Amino acid sequence: MACNELHFNDPILKVILQTRNIDFNGVYIFVGTKKYLELTTTDKNKINKILKNIQDEKKITDNELQELYKVYDKDDVKSWLKLNKKTEYINPISYIKFITTDMIYLDDTYSVVQKKIFTYCSNEKQNLYLKPNNQEVWVKDKNIFALIGNTLELPKDKSIHQEITIIEPSITQKTKIKPDKNYYDKDRGSILRDDLEFKNNNKTLLYNLLKDHNICCYTDITEKYELFVNDLYTEIQFVESKMKDFRESQEIINGYFKKYWPLGKIPDFSLGDYKSKSSKSSQSSSIKLKTLYNTLKGEYKNVSKSIKNTEKVIDLVNLNELKIKEFPKCEVYKFNINTDKLYQSDDKSSDEYVDIFKIISYFRQNLSEDIPFIK
Repeated sequence: MACNELHFNDPILKVILQTRNIDFNGVYIFVGTKKYLELTTTDKNKINKILKNIQDEKKITDNELQELYKVYDKDDVKSWLKLNKKTEYINPISYIKFITTDMIYLDDTYSVVQKKIFTYCSNEKQNLYLKPNNQEVWVKDKNIFALIGNTLELPKDKSIHQEITIIEPSITQKTKIKPDKNYYDKDRGSILRDDLEFKNNNKTLLYNLLKDHNICCYTDITEKYELFVNDLYTEIQFVESKMKDFRESQEIINGYFKKYWPLGKIPDFSLGDYKSKSSKSSQSSSIKLKTLYNTLKGEYKNVSKSIKNTEKVIDLVNLNELKIKEFPKCEVYKFNINTDKLYQSDDKSSDEYVDIFKIISYFRQNLSEDIPFIK
């Protein structure tokens, strides 16, 4: 196709924290678009001030709106202004925060998305560290909620063609915890079932995960670009308030926590006694908890440094990318490779997936150095 016919923009994506602690719950909107990066420092400061006013729920003037429209799509801006903190989501939210230094891209792998959530949506003041393995992530397609990412799935019915499994998030259980009996073997001490399938999506592109749930980059509905997140440790505190001895229940461990956080680890001490000094046991928990949070803080700093350094490189590429119009006679070949579908023949199916990194490496090794190649 002709170079000047190729147009593609990543959508602005929201990350919504939906934990049991309303003080933690908020909306993070990633607005570090290429248009924003191209602004002068003065114009960036102007936009930042307007975004800060939206965060603080201050009135936005018509002139300020026009400034935002120069940088962001009108539908996006309108969705930010009409967002209702009390009724928009399952649990109320307490704040809105704009991330101007980065974007979550459709070609980010799920692992990178999790690291960005860890980096930008954690809160050191609240001791909220959204470690990747502690994240439960889901999307909403109309009125259906479905987990994405790394999931532990029940065996599929071979007689039914089923490409994806819908697992509703834990937050739909509002008050009473109900372990899923399908996830443990009651006749064997309620241990985790042997035939559960762990689906590792760390190397899967976000685009493919969203497309599986009818959410992709060819829609005009901006509300669809939302990732919802719950935190394992906050959920443990909630369960402890209902059932202090839950660690002794294999039904709760395997039918609830392993279902929603298959890679998460439950500490062997209480997470609810951090400020209590009423007994030796709570003092012991307090010491362990401080150690736990110090470890999380160290992981947070290391991951944040890596993600922010990577984004600086991406920004540098975006800002120095030559305009397509400067190559009027060139040809651009753009194609999509679906890497998340099972291979099926007439008489068998295979659980093998395509490794996209091998494909990219093959292209780069076999193409001339004079040919630009962008994934």
